[in-house]
Amino acid sequence: MDAKQILLDRIDALDRDLRAARDRLQAEEIPPSIQARLGSELFDSVDDVLSKLTATRLTAENLPAGATPEEQSRIKTTWIAFDGLRVEGERQLGEVLALLQGARLRGQMAQHAVLAEIADRLLDELSSKLQAIAWKRFTFEAEGEAFAGNTHVIRLHFPMQDIWNLPVAVHEFGHFLASQIRVPKEAVTLVDVLGSGDQVTRDKRWYYLQEFFADAVAAYAIGPAYGYTCLLVRFNPVRAWLETDQLHPPDAWRAELILQILGRMNREPDSEGQFAGPAEKLREFWTASLVAAGRSTDMPAKVMQDLTSLADEIYELILKPGARHLRYNTLAEAKKRQLLLGDTTAAVPQSLALADLLNAAWRARLASGAQAADVNRAFIALCQGMK
Repeated sequence: MDAKQILLDRIDALDRDLRAARDRLQAEEIPPSIQARLGSELFDSVDDVLSKLTATRLTAENLPAGATPEEQSRIKTTWIAFDGLRVEGERQLGEVLALLQGARLRGQMAQHAVLAEIADRLLDELSSKLQAIAWKRFTFEAEGEAFAGNTHVIRLHFPMQDIWNLPVAVHEFGHFLASQIRVPKEAVTLVDVLGSGDQVTRDKRWYYLQEFFADAVAAYAIGPAYGYTCLLVRFNPVRAWLETDQLHPPDAWRAELILQILGRMNREPDSEGQFAGPAEKLREFWTASLVAAGRSTDMPAKVMQDLTSLADEIYELILKPGARHLRYNTLAEAKKRQLLLGDTTAAVPQSLALADLLNAAWRARLASGAQAADVNRAFIALCQGMK
């Protein structure tokens, strides 16, 4: 078997795998509620790779034996072209598998499926506030939170047992919004991310900006509820100042950006200062956690300056003009909804915004004597009663 035949066999194997995966996805008995949200993006992506594989195979079939340097160069070029398709094809296969598993999980009558449905409804609620931008897919339990750019499907962290991590779904929605919203040229920090530095530095800067933007969107869209989830449940005070990977900024940086977004929301004329109290409480909780973990509470001056500039640009140049109706501004309503989480006899209103209910849940959890498990059960019961 010569190098040309080996290449043809590799192309054929990937082609068969992609076609089998597409057939499996088409044949899967997906629950009707999920089928309506499935979309065609993944099918289109697989078909695109298959089309390119067909063209690459035709090129490979016409390759010479490879005796001369020119012929060897042609073979090398075709191998490299196939390698790019192989990487993309493997990624598509992973997405098909994830989608199959996610759809099956959503078809189960289990707590995680109920919570995923609530997450869908929350993101639908937020999407309805945006003009010409709508998230139409679904969420499911997976190894960790992630937004799939080619399908718009959102993964939520395993195991999904209660409502306290639901606000992180809005962070993933922020990644969706980043793919849809225009970044103005005036946003220097955001536009110039690929400036100086080596490729690794530029990549890290880009990934960090994506996470900061998603944090800002989540705080902007559901207010303190996102801050409480991050600073009380998710962010790690022990590693608060460490760069744990090349994808996410240190937790202390993210905490500061979230607090800065809440501060800007508090200064809006129609907010009537309603976010000042929660923001102060959040900073108090986070500072206490850092102290208890034996970590510094002082933000380096240069980092603070950069975060302030970034918060200004995201808030003033992107979110306010591009998603102004998304801004959460009904914390007073959340205070009223808090009563529903402790009084099972209270009448459930016809209109019940999940963003308000999440903030009400955190208020109830932080109230003296409240049990998180009780609040969780009451929240889910209310959501199921709203169907």
